[in-house]
Amino acid sequence: MLSLTQLKHNIFPLFKLMTKTGHIFEIAYKGVVYDLHVQTTKKKPHTTRAKKARKEEVTLQALDIAQCVICGSLRVGEVCMNTNCQSNNSGD
Repeated sequence: MLSLTQLKHNIFPLFKLMTKTGHIFEIAYKGVVYDLHVQTTKKKPHTTRAKKARKEEVTLQALDIAQCVICGSLRVGEVCMNTNCQSNNSGD
């Protein structure tokens, strides 16, 4: 005889055993004993699965990479990577 907690923790191995052997288990719950058995039916399971989320397409934008005409450092997207360059301070 099994307790309900034992059944919950071991449901899949017990289910496999019951389908292969036809064994009937007795389950004790709140002072009452229940017989538990598994029987094959002709029904088709109605199972649903969560839909997979679509991956959004990622578009990459090309950056304008060039050499700064003032200091000769790398210039990315119209911004000079040299913090001391005069072209960065021209907007202030």
